[in-house]
Amino acid sequence: MRETVRWVPDPGALRGGRVTVGIGEDSDGRLCDLTSRALADRLGVTPERFPGGHVGFMEHPAAFDARLREVLARL
Repeated sequence: MRETVRWVPDPGALRGGRVTVGIGEDSDGRLCDLTSRALADRLGVTPERFPGGHVGFMEHPAAFDARLREVLARL
């Protein structure tokens, strides 16, 4: 886990492509929510909300799939 804690994204490199930041609707106030919002802010993008929490793709697979398709269609 230390590798993921110490990793710092390169906003300049990420801005070179089409990027979206996804946040689980049930993750409000948790570390994954806060760090994702900070990344979205640094990239100048609005985070996209997805069903469930940090593992919404497992908790609500059909709803997550529908939302993911919607978001990707706009990229």
